[in-house]
Amino acid sequence: EWVVRESNDIIDELDQLSVANQRIQSKTPVLRPRNQEDRIRNLCDNGRESLERRLYSRWMWWLTGVRKPEEYKQQFLEHWQEMEDALGQDPSGPYFLGKEVSVVDIRFIPFVERQLASLTYFKGADYLRDAKLYPNIVRWLEAMESRPSYQATKSDYYTHS
Repeated sequence: EWVVRESNDIIDELDQLSVANQRIQSKTPVLRPRNQEDRIRNLCDNGRESLERRLYSRWMWWLTGVRKPEEYKQQFLEHWQEMEDALGQDPSGPYFLGKEVSVVDIRFIPFVERQLASLTYFKGADYLRDAKLYPNIVRWLEAMESRPSYQATKSDYYTHS
């Protein structure tokens, strides 16, 4: 028996269970599809170079930075658009890697949910969830929010702000 504490390690352990379950006809998705390693690395496994870390960094600059607020906002919106584009790369489904939830979605959602809440509350950025501006992001958020596993962990905007 062992205890896994780090979220990324937990994801990897769950993925190992998914891989094992695939062998016995389970419908559990594989969280790290073997043909998507490069895409996963670029989106969330490449340290500060990954989109997830760059988006997080730009969020913090816009949220807390005071020297160049318009520049920080623009930089965040460029990365938000990059996420929109990444979510549109596979038209087979609403998730980053297509029709099945993956490690990428699990890594992005807690930060994105906090970004939406805090930027709406502190910066008036309610347009970040506008389906006309960001249809892929909205489709992804709706897909994530429809998952019972996500609903069980999701908080509210006020708590995140």
